[in-house]
Amino acid sequence: MTSISTLRSRRFIYRPVENTVSWVTFWIYQEGFALPITAVQQVVTLDRIYGDPGRTGLSLTRYRDQELLVVDVGYRVFGDRPRLAPASGIAPSRLLLVVQNTRGDIVGIPIDSPPSIRHLDNSAVSPIPDTYLASGNLRCLTSQRVKTANNESFFVLDADALTQPELLSPLASTPD
Repeated sequence: MTSISTLRSRRFIYRPVENTVSWVTFWIYQEGFALPITAVQQVVTLDRIYGDPGRTGLSLTRYRDQELLVVDVGYRVFGDRPRLAPASGIAPSRLLLVVQNTRGDIVGIPIDSPPSIRHLDNSAVSPIPDTYLASGNLRCLTSQRVKTANNESFFVLDADALTQPELLSPLASTPD
């Protein structure tokens, strides 16, 4: 009877393990966004939202029997005309991503379709070019983006910046 070496039978191959990060990815205004999974509390159906008289991209809704700030990320990030509240005040078939920042503040982000959870290597995170960040009035973004294996690219939102008072002031209004 031949004896098989223990090392041979294990066929152990050493491969360095890269750290992975779990991201919640979603689409708004046909742009991809990502948040670390630790910042996302829940996804709920977007109910009635209440006005944005100053056209700031900020509104309110009810969540767990309290008022919740709703941030129109497309408007806050890119300065597009806010589109949260249609005439009826109801946003049909949209979802609300409930996000908590490091200070414990929560805000709602309306999203266009169900989010995805992606477990990606740290190497999937890359910087956004400084020129792009400096070229416009971009708000609420980190200086990073996440790229998936199939070449989808997502801007990484800064959950803390979503509720910073200096970033909540109205943007320059766009003509009607």
